[in-house]
Amino acid sequence: MKQFIVVVLSFAIIYAIVYDFRSGTIPSTQSVGNWETVDVLQQDELLPSTRSEENNTYIEHMVKPGDTVLGIIESLHDNQIPVPIEQISEDFIALNQSPVNTIEAGEVYRFPLYNQ
Repeated sequence: MKQFIVVVLSFAIIYAIVYDFRSGTIPSTQSVGNWETVDVLQQDELLPSTRSEENNTYIEHMVKPGDTVLGIIESLHDNQIPVPIEQISEDFIALNQSPVNTIEAGEVYRFPLYNQ
C-alpha cells in the first residue's frame, strides 16, 4: 500500500512540474487597452512630469542604486502589479528602446502607468 501511495504521489508531482513548464501558472493577457492620462504622482524621487505618447501614459523617473523596473512599477501603483510582468517588460522596452535588465542608477527612464 505504501508503494502505491508513493507511485501516485510521484506521478502527481511529475504532472505538476510538466504542466508548469508547458502552460505556466502566471495568467497572460495580451491587451490592456489604452492608458488614460493620470495626475502626476507626488513623490520626491519622481520627476514632475507625466506624459502621454501614442495613447500610452508614462512617468519619467530617475533610477536609484538597487532599483528594479518591477520595484519601481510596484511603487507607482501602490505596491501592486496591475498587469502581467511580460506586459510591463514590453511596455518598458517600447518606451525606452532599452532592455529592462540594463537600467543604470542615475539615469532617467520612462515607466508605464496603468489604470487600476
